[in-house]
Amino acid sequence: MAHSLKKIKRFSAIVLAAGKGVRMKSVQAKVLTSLCGKTLLDTVVDNLLKVKSLSEIVIVLNKTLLGLSKDLKSKSKRINIAIQARSLGTADAVKAGIGKISKKNTDVFVIGADIVLLKLNTIGKLIKFHTQNNNAVSLLSAFFDSPEGYGRIVRNKSGSVERITEEIDLSLDEKEIREINSGVYCFKRECLESALKHIKLRKNKNEYYLTDAIELLASEGIGALAAESADEILGINSFCDLVNVRKIMSKRIINTLLDNGVKILDPATTYIEVDAVIGPDTIIYPFTYIETGTKIGKNCSIGPFARLRKGVQLADNVTVGNFIELSRSRIGKGTLIKHFGYIGDARIGEKVNVGAGSVTANFDGVNKNLTKIEQGAFIGCDTVLIAPVKIGKNAVTGAGSVVTKRHNVPAGSLALGVPARLVNKKKNKS
Repeated sequence: MAHSLKKIKRFSAIVLAAGKGVRMKSVQAKVLTSLCGKTLLDTVVDNLLKVKSLSEIVIVLNKTLLGLSKDLKSKSKRINIAIQARSLGTADAVKAGIGKISKKNTDVFVIGADIVLLKLNTIGKLIKFHTQNNNAVSLLSAFFDSPEGYGRIVRNKSGSVERITEEIDLSLDEKEIREINSGVYCFKRECLESALKHIKLRKNKNEYYLTDAIELLASEGIGALAAESADEILGINSFCDLVNVRKIMSKRIINTLLDNGVKILDPATTYIEVDAVIGPDTIIYPFTYIETGTKIGKNCSIGPFARLRKGVQLADNVTVGNFIELSRSRIGKGTLIKHFGYIGDARIGEKVNVGAGSVTANFDGVNKNLTKIEQGAFIGCDTVLIAPVKIGKNAVTGAGSVVTKRHNVPAGSLALGVPARLVNKKKNKS
């Protein structure tokens, strides 16, 4: 059946995030699994928020995930939440989601919350393909040499898509099909709503399959667009799958940084999470772990064996050497932290030297406390700074000193001992 081209297409997205993820064999919901610094669900949703043609995004959760609603909706006014009351399969989840979609929207983009590698360019191509061909359904497919675990795209003799058959239902001949279903679709809304009314319960799994909508709409016009890379549509149903996807995503992150002038000496042993910002000419040595949200300036030197946790900000020309952990700290331009130690919840000024083995003792058993080290200070080897505490401009702590909380070291002074005491007051050179 030919469909009218008069209506301007307006797209909503439905994200299927209500599945229990039984094959992950974890007490944690699959969509909350972390991947390169974000949950699977956040990764998919944040990606969709970059697609301007999606005027709204409806996330379908189960009852146990209802607590995520506030955080998800805080991302954008375009986000809404639907709840799948019972675990009755993908078609039932879409039915819950479509009830939350604005009546103004004519077409629906559907994706699972574990399709985390899908590129923005591919989403745009599928939406354009769907719009230009005015299909009832446009699905994203891919070709796998070993398609085990995926539903297959079954075509008729003329090459048109006839149906999708889940692996559990495949005949011997159909098992040889290499074109697989990605679980990513564009539906004409009126066609989707019609098909949902006629999908029957699969008694072998007690579920309603969204894939059954394809056969129901075969006469209405179905198109299949193959993804450029099969990697893009990899799902995550086990921790083995998660490991494989993480490798691909990590490689993407590192390649982007390399293209922007970051000198990563050994990508195979370097772990950088999504949304880490690193300036050009910064050198990253092997066995370094940089978490999401970290900001690193230009011409820095990091590692080897360094861990930079969320909330770390390094200005230009900072050195963070081997066996260093930084957490929620801001480090000023030209500062050196070259040899094993822990710096947490610190504000360190420019051109500070932090000696080997130094630690900011930031946690008192209840609260995380702040350490301030001002410009030009020299922190001797094995110094312990018990927060909250402040080391003034050009001040010095002797090797092995323990500066106890609130016993601040004034600018230009020398403190040493256990507990550290002021030895003299040098003239402030500032």
